[in-house]
Amino acid sequence: MSAQRHRPLHSGPPDAHPVGGGAPQLVLETRGEPDYRYARAPASLCVVSEPSADGKEVTYVAFDPVKGRGNTLRTIQNPTAEFLGVALSPDGTTLALSRTGEAEIRIRLLSLAGEPDHEFAVRGWPNLTGLDWSPDGKGLYCGSVSRKVARFSTWI
Repeated sequence: MSAQRHRPLHSGPPDAHPVGGGAPQLVLETRGEPDYRYARAPASLCVVSEPSADGKEVTYVAFDPVKGRGNTLRTIQNPTAEFLGVALSPDGTTLALSRTGEAEIRIRLLSLAGEPDHEFAVRGWPNLTGLDWSPDGKGLYCGSVSRKVARFSTWI
Protein backbone atom coordinates (compact mmCIF):
# COMPACT_ATOMS: atom_id res chain seq x y z
CA MET A 1 0.00 0.00 0.00
CA SER A 2 1.29 3.46 -0.80
CA ALA A 3 2.33 5.91 1.91
CA GLN A 4 -0.68 7.82 3.18
CA ARG A 5 -1.31 11.02 5.06
CA HIS A 6 -4.50 12.21 6.69
CA ARG A 7 -6.03 15.61 7.15
CA PRO A 8 -5.95 17.34 10.53
CA LEU A 9 -9.19 18.42 12.23
CA HIS A 10 -11.94 19.04 9.70
CA SER A 11 -15.64 18.38 9.36
CA GLY A 12 -16.96 15.34 7.57
CA PRO A 13 -15.62 11.80 7.54
CA PRO A 14 -11.86 11.37 7.56
CA ASP A 15 -10.25 10.34 4.32
CA ALA A 16 -6.76 9.33 3.25
CA HIS A 17 -4.94 10.97 0.37
CA PRO A 18 -2.26 8.96 -1.46
CA VAL A 19 1.03 10.90 -1.36
CA GLY A 20 1.59 10.17 -5.05
CA GLY A 21 -1.79 11.66 -5.99
CA GLY A 22 -5.11 10.11 -6.83
CA ALA A 23 -8.56 10.07 -5.34
CA PRO A 24 -9.08 10.24 -1.56
CA GLN A 25 -10.16 7.03 0.15
CA LEU A 26 -12.87 7.01 2.84
CA VAL A 27 -11.37 5.85 6.14
CA LEU A 28 -14.28 6.04 8.58
CA GLU A 29 -17.99 6.79 8.62
CA THR A 30 -19.37 8.32 11.81
CA ARG A 31 -22.64 9.45 13.34
CA GLY A 32 -23.35 13.15 13.76
CA GLU A 33 -20.65 15.80 13.56
CA PRO A 34 -17.43 14.00 14.53
CA ASP A 35 -14.42 15.56 16.23
CA TYR A 36 -10.94 14.12 15.62
CA ARG A 37 -7.83 14.11 17.82
CA TYR A 38 -4.40 12.70 17.02
CA ALA A 39 -1.55 11.71 19.34
CA ARG A 40 1.94 12.90 18.41
CA ALA A 41 4.66 10.66 17.01
CA PRO A 42 5.92 8.16 17.98
CA ALA A 43 2.42 7.38 19.35
CA SER A 44 -0.07 6.54 16.63
CA LEU A 45 -3.51 6.77 18.25
CA CYS A 46 -6.24 8.66 16.42
CA VAL A 47 -9.52 9.27 18.26
CA VAL A 48 -12.92 10.34 16.95
CA SER A 49 -15.86 11.36 19.13
CA GLU A 50 -19.38 10.36 18.11
CA PRO A 51 -22.51 11.77 19.73
CA SER A 52 -25.39 9.33 20.14
CA ALA A 53 -28.54 9.95 18.11
CA ASP A 54 -30.45 10.92 21.27
CA GLY A 55 -27.64 13.16 22.60
CA LYS A 56 -27.39 11.19 25.86
CA GLU A 57 -23.80 10.08 25.39
CA VAL A 58 -20.59 10.71 23.49
CA THR A 59 -18.40 7.77 22.51
CA TYR A 60 -14.66 8.09 21.82
CA VAL A 61 -13.46 5.51 19.29
CA ALA A 62 -9.94 4.67 18.09
CA PHE A 63 -9.35 4.67 14.38
CA ASP A 64 -6.47 3.95 12.08
CA PRO A 65 -6.09 6.12 8.97
CA VAL A 66 -5.44 2.99 6.89
CA LYS A 67 -7.53 0.27 8.61
CA GLY A 68 -10.52 2.33 9.77
CA ARG A 69 -12.58 1.96 12.94
CA GLY A 70 -10.97 0.48 16.04
CA ASN A 71 -12.12 -0.18 19.60
CA THR A 72 -14.40 2.01 21.68
CA LEU A 73 -12.13 3.80 24.15
CA ARG A 74 -14.58 5.63 26.43
CA THR A 75 -18.24 6.60 26.58
CA ILE A 76 -19.43 9.66 28.48
CA GLN A 77 -23.00 9.55 29.76
CA ASN A 78 -25.24 12.63 29.87
CA PRO A 79 -23.03 15.23 28.18
CA THR A 80 -25.32 18.06 29.32
CA ALA A 81 -23.08 20.91 28.17
CA GLU A 82 -20.90 21.28 25.12
CA PHE A 83 -17.23 20.39 25.49
CA LEU A 84 -15.13 23.28 24.24
CA GLY A 85 -11.83 21.89 25.38
CA VAL A 86 -10.93 18.41 24.21
CA ALA A 87 -7.26 17.47 24.00
CA LEU A 88 -5.58 14.10 23.49
CA SER A 89 -2.26 13.76 25.31
CA PRO A 90 0.81 13.50 23.06
CA ASP A 91 1.30 9.83 24.00
CA GLY A 92 -2.39 9.04 23.40
CA THR A 93 -3.07 7.75 26.94
CA THR A 94 -5.24 10.57 28.34
CA LEU A 95 -8.11 12.67 27.07
CA ALA A 96 -8.54 16.09 28.74
CA LEU A 97 -12.09 17.50 28.64
CA SER A 98 -13.57 20.76 29.86
CA ARG A 99 -17.07 22.22 29.42
CA THR A 100 -18.07 25.68 28.25
CA GLY A 101 -20.08 28.13 30.32
CA GLU A 102 -18.84 27.02 33.73
CA ALA A 103 -18.30 29.49 36.62
CA GLU A 104 -14.81 28.04 36.99
CA ILE A 105 -12.88 25.81 34.63
CA ARG A 106 -13.09 22.13 35.56
CA ILE A 107 -10.87 19.73 33.64
CA ARG A 108 -11.49 15.97 33.50
CA LEU A 109 -8.56 13.73 32.66
CA LEU A 110 -9.93 10.47 31.25
CA SER A 111 -7.51 7.58 31.01
CA LEU A 112 -7.50 5.62 27.77
CA ALA A 113 -4.99 3.18 29.26
CA GLY A 114 -6.93 1.73 32.20
CA GLU A 115 -5.57 4.15 34.83
CA PRO A 116 -7.80 6.10 37.26
CA ASP A 117 -9.48 9.28 35.97
CA HIS A 118 -8.85 12.65 37.61
CA GLU A 119 -10.68 15.95 37.80
CA PHE A 120 -9.54 19.34 39.01
CA ALA A 121 -10.65 22.98 38.96
CA VAL A 122 -8.79 26.06 37.81
CA ARG A 123 -10.15 28.21 40.64
CA GLY A 124 -11.28 31.72 39.86
CA TRP A 125 -11.06 31.21 36.11
CA PRO A 126 -14.38 31.20 34.20
CA ASN A 127 -15.14 30.68 30.52
CA LEU A 128 -12.59 28.31 29.04
CA THR A 129 -11.24 29.58 25.70
CA GLY A 130 -8.86 26.76 24.84
CA LEU A 131 -7.22 23.59 26.12
CA ASP A 132 -4.13 21.75 24.88
CA TRP A 133 -1.31 19.57 26.19
CA SER A 134 2.29 20.70 26.46
CA PRO A 135 4.53 18.94 23.91
CA ASP A 136 6.04 16.68 26.62
CA GLY A 137 2.57 15.70 27.96
CA LYS A 138 3.41 16.83 31.51
CA GLY A 139 1.12 19.85 31.56
CA LEU A 140 -1.93 21.50 30.07
CA TYR A 141 -2.36 24.97 28.64
CA CYS A 142 -5.72 26.59 29.22
CA GLY A 143 -7.16 29.99 28.50
CA SER A 144 -9.91 31.97 30.18
CA VAL A 145 -11.67 35.22 29.42
CA SER A 146 -13.97 37.47 31.44
CA ARG A 147 -15.21 41.03 31.05
CA LYS A 148 -12.11 42.32 32.83
CA VAL A 149 -9.21 40.11 31.76
CA ALA A 150 -8.01 37.39 29.41
CA ARG A 151 -5.72 34.79 30.98
CA PHE A 152 -3.44 32.04 29.78
CA SER A 153 -1.86 29.52 32.08
CA THR A 154 0.11 26.33 32.22
CA TRP A 155 -0.80 23.57 34.67
CA ILE A 156 1.95 21.13 35.55
